[in-house]
Amino acid sequence: MRIAFVHYLIGDKSGISAVMRTNILSLRKLYPKVSVLLAGKIVSRLMEDPQVKYVDIKELDIGKGRQLRFERQDVYTYMHDGEKIFEKVKNAVNGCDYVIIENPSLGLHPAATYAFYRLAQHNAESKGKSKIVFRIHDFAEDRPGKFANLLKFSGKDTPLWHFILYPNFRNLGYFVINRQDKTKLYGHGLIEKGKVFYIPNPVDESLLQGNNEQAKKLKELIIKKKRLDKHVKFIFYPVRAIARKNIEEAIFLIQLLNYHLNEKYHLLVNVRESDNDSLQYSRKIEKFSRKYRLPVIIGLQEFVAFDRVMENGQIKKYGIGDAYNMADKVITTSMLEGFGMAFIEPWYHGKAVFGRDLPLVTSDFKRRGVNLEHLYSTLFIGKKDFKDLGSMDAKLRLSLRLKNKQFRKEIWETNYHQLRGMLEVFDKEFEEELVRENRAQVVANYNQYRNARDIIRALKGVR
Repeated sequence: MRIAFVHYLIGDKSGISAVMRTNILSLRKLYPKVSVLLAGKIVSRLMEDPQVKYVDIKELDIGKGRQLRFERQDVYTYMHDGEKIFEKVKNAVNGCDYVIIENPSLGLHPAATYAFYRLAQHNAESKGKSKIVFRIHDFAEDRPGKFANLLKFSGKDTPLWHFILYPNFRNLGYFVINRQDKTKLYGHGLIEKGKVFYIPNPVDESLLQGNNEQAKKLKELIIKKKRLDKHVKFIFYPVRAIARKNIEEAIFLIQLLNYHLNEKYHLLVNVRESDNDSLQYSRKIEKFSRKYRLPVIIGLQEFVAFDRVMENGQIKKYGIGDAYNMADKVITTSMLEGFGMAFIEPWYHGKAVFGRDLPLVTSDFKRRGVNLEHLYSTLFIGKKDFKDLGSMDAKLRLSLRLKNKQFRKEIWETNYHQLRGMLEVFDKEFEEELVRENRAQVVANYNQYRNARDIIRALKGVR
């Protein structure tokens, strides 16, 4: 059995690369005879395995500056470039039994979206034996700027955007990572049996590190390099620093807790992005934080890789498992998620997560027994939720206002029930029990064995 994974970027620091890596590890572990092909712009190799091959398709790149150029292009350029990409992807996946295309309809790369549609169309019309899957992590409709690109497919002298985003060909199926997205696809007419399969993302069991001594060394290294107080406690935010992760609110919460609990918590955001918009977002936060001495570090790349990097028997870079181990707790304040690994992965690593709830995402986790009742859905500042306050500068300045005792009192009184639940995870006895119970549910429901089994069953069920 040969399975292809197709994505714009292979081996970048995105969540989708992490998902592909975990899927491949799951499949190779449970089904050793499975061979895998990864096709896309190769940023780095996800793993070294003789059964995992790579095909570099540079035209799928969505890197620095390219998305702005896509926005300026007309629909005929999309179709012209899309035909070329279609031919390259078709040749790359030739002979594969199954082809999983990651986030094909997001609008980041309209020509590629058209190419993926053409691949599914060609497979159906030529009566190809391959089964193709569009795995939906996000919807273009939820991101107006990107959706506008796809609306150029007007249906006049081009195909209609809806046919391109949600085709209904033979041997084409859809994977979704939460039940809400399954309902959305039903709304697009994909309701018949063998079209839509719910397969949640698993935790990556290979990243678990049991050596707390190494985590201690990592913490000491960061404290030394960043000249932090030796008594600092780290709160880990395992995400890329992009605007929808709402880093400003995480900083605000850390400061609020520091004042309330008389602690020295320090926020660590895992990845500092390098593309234009996200880089500017990070820089603004870093500049403000340096000026006013806010407790935040954005980007751990100099210390931490996805997995441990060894050189001559020594750790050159620590792994995500080490980062979890050194953290006191984990935070999430994200405003939009496709799946939401931050809600389940920390428990697997033995750490409590607190912060903002996203009910449309977390309802699946709660249904499977993960207790997330201590998360809040709103954090009111006056009569507005924090996430709706406007400019980044305005949000960051709220952390400075926390020096005012009366302002802190108002925050606690306005958000009494939300913050009381959050404080429960700072009670050691409650935290230990919650971690123990939630970890058991995560291990039972989001393990790699179950993931591999569900993927194979779904692939065979595509019609």
